[in-house]
Amino acid sequence: MPKNYEEIRDEHSALINRLFTPSYISRVLSRNGLTLKKSFGQNFLISRSVAEKVLGSAGLASDDRVLEIGPGLGTLTFMMAPIVEHVIAVEIDGGISRVLSRFIEESGTGNITVINADFLRSGHRKALERRPTKAVSNFPYSSGIRSIAVLLERFPGIDSITGTVQRELALRITAAPGDRDYAAISAYLQFLAHIDIINRSIGPGCFFPAPGVESSIISIRRKKDPPVDAVLFKKVVQASFRSRRQTLVNNLMALEGPLKKDIEELVFGLFGDRRIRAEAVSVQGFVELSSGFQRLIA
Repeated sequence: MPKNYEEIRDEHSALINRLFTPSYISRVLSRNGLTLKKSFGQNFLISRSVAEKVLGSAGLASDDRVLEIGPGLGTLTFMMAPIVEHVIAVEIDGGISRVLSRFIEESGTGNITVINADFLRSGHRKALERRPTKAVSNFPYSSGIRSIAVLLERFPGIDSITGTVQRELALRITAAPGDRDYAAISAYLQFLAHIDIINRSIGPGCFFPAPGVESSIISIRRKKDPPVDAVLFKKVVQASFRSRRQTLVNNLMALEGPLKKDIEELVFGLFGDRRIRAEAVSVQGFVELSSGFQRLIA
């Protein structure tokens, strides 16, 4: 029977308690000559209740290999280690990575691997070799949406993604047609996965240093067997939102292949409106549009 987070007695509780303390984080950074970089989106999670909510929503099991992007000094990392088979922590900051590796060595934790790399460049390839089954992260603000897209596109073995993100991002990727935030990335990620906001508003004080915006906890569960090719769907959706002022037909003209009259007939046949814009089209509508576009270029 896999252990739940509430059932375990974390042998690293003392270290974890310190990692929730801003004064301790500041001392560690100062002693190691480190400063946090805004370009890396470094805002460490210092709220135990938020961390427990994230882990409680992740559904971790003893045979999971968890990928964590931006572990920082290891708050979530050390909380997950006793629960799962392995934690793969990808950290872009070399100095932070060295401190985290030292903490791991000093604690005697044998099931954490630290990869010092930019996840969006080489880090995803190194992490993929470890065959992770879930992803859990306090996602860096600077790369959250791109990291989630890469996880869904290149890590077929990952069935769920759970973590904290900038609230604006959470609203964007869960937006519905007609919403102000509905965009190509909304439709694309909702095509790939079921996305839920677990906690809509997390205050800046739950992080160190405090960001200037609120955050949210999100849960993403991969959909199985997409009804159309994901590459084609992404291509059609991105073209559809190319210019929000243009009609769907005019935007789709940027794609090579079909004539304008064929695209107009397809759009009218699906939506009954030749002047419809992308922001009014549902994810299912884009699925049907992609299927029709595939027939036009076949």
